[in-house]
Amino acid sequence: MKLVCQEGLLPGKDRREKFQNAREYGFAGVEVGGRALKGSLEEYRALSREFGLPITSICLGWDGCLLDADPKEREKAVTGMLELLRLGDDLGGASLIVPPIFGPPRISDLRPLKSAVELELELLEALLQRIAREASGLKSVLLLEPLNRYEMHLMNRVEQAAAIARRVNSPNVAVMADFFHMSIEEADVHAALRENRDVIRHVHLADSNRLLPGQGHMPYADYFRTLREIEYAGPAALECGIGGDPTVELPRCRERLAGWMQGTGSGV
Repeated sequence: MKLVCQEGLLPGKDRREKFQNAREYGFAGVEVGGRALKGSLEEYRALSREFGLPITSICLGWDGCLLDADPKEREKAVTGMLELLRLGDDLGGASLIVPPIFGPPRISDLRPLKSAVELELELLEALLQRIAREASGLKSVLLLEPLNRYEMHLMNRVEQAAAIARRVNSPNVAVMADFFHMSIEEADVHAALRENRDVIRHVHLADSNRLLPGQGHMPYADYFRTLREIEYAGPAALECGIGGDPTVELPRCRERLAGWMQGTGSGV
């Protein structure tokens, strides 16, 4: 398991100082935003090499929406995702985090023929099949991210994303599990991890208040115990706010995470 920090959480007057702090705090990689990456690929490549920190993942960064009613918007999304997957491959295999839609459906409900959600799921699978074909041979993986019901109507639980990934059946499509969203939507977080271990390739870390793990009340020691049991070996990336001074709280959080990862930590 690699402990990773999103670039936006790292303190620093510029990108180089942020990477320097990531290494100083003991993180093993950096997660970046797709829009920043597109304009600064060479800078990211150089910083990754200089500080020995792989860019493990790319969060968002395309135009359009995979499930828009307008085919032009869907095409923008597919094209943008493929571009980011290729950039990720150029960086050594950074994965792309993809919530398929935000908010309510954008296509019509055609019941009794089919509901909007049924149509969305068929459309999503077809577009992912296309992305998988065109991304074949790349080291980068598209990671489907379930979000809680207040942010997305379609895919709220890990099992729902896993079912889609299994139907697409491509090494270039997998699932990301976010503990904050899971704490809202999963009846049993541990069962969701165990039952879908075959397709989970990335996890996001945030506590109950969407601050750093340990700054809320989620049982992270237990969650990491389950990650060890399923032999999860991918990135575990901070995606959250910070309660306090980042120069103090990020290193402190990194130590807590290392303890939970190794099974020596305790408490929440």
